[in-house]
Amino acid sequence: VAAAFVAWGGLGVGVAIGLALCAAIPGGTVSNIFTYFARGHIALSISLTAVATLACLVTTPIVLGLLIAHHMPEDFSMPAGRIAIEIGLCLLLPLVLGMLVLRAFPAQAGRFSKLCIRGSLLTIGLIVVGAAGAGRLDIEAFGLSNLGITVGFIAVVTLLGWLVPRMLAVPTADRAAIGIELTVRNTNLGLLIKASLFPAVVGVSDPVGDQVLFTVLLYGALMLLIGGVQIGGFRRRVRAEH
Repeated sequence: VAAAFVAWGGLGVGVAIGLALCAAIPGGTVSNIFTYFARGHIALSISLTAVATLACLVTTPIVLGLLIAHHMPEDFSMPAGRIAIEIGLCLLLPLVLGMLVLRAFPAQAGRFSKLCIRGSLLTIGLIVVGAAGAGRLDIEAFGLSNLGITVGFIAVVTLLGWLVPRMLAVPTADRAAIGIELTVRNTNLGLLIKASLFPAVVGVSDPVGDQVLFTVLLYGALMLLIGGVQIGGFRRRVRAEH
């Protein structure tokens, strides 16, 4: 799906890179939390996240290299090592810390998780405010066509995540875990990798980097909206089955 959208002739370079970035990163713990609220199969969700997180240490640089190499300058070299370190710091380290907190302070683990989620959302909010204040989030420059393509991308991914498991007669709780895992992406990690590939420099215009930033943030916002719909829909179905 990502390759088809990235190869779209009329797609802006920054948007193509942003969509490739969203496709290359895993869901992280956010997908597990969404699955929990949807009354989905938590163990399956955690297993999918764990496998995807470990795999993306290798697959993320490869996928990005395949999808965006022709959009980058000829002398560009994919910083695979740095990306792997960022994935470890953004996904693996919090996962290990969360497991340690759960083991040492099980009664406080739920409250700690809520604080972490709110902190993550606050960080994204501050990035949005800062980028908007610096003039890097310009919807007019981004273009309505790019906006529509980004919406179409997440819509197709969400539809496939719902349709394929349903065609295979997968139980509803499992479908919730699979569908949410496919839709939800770790936006914080995407922003971190974006900063590595296109570091913002004060006073220096970077239209491509701005488009990448806008695309990742837009995907994150749409992801939260669609995730809310998925939670409500799967929750009603699971409750009806029981």
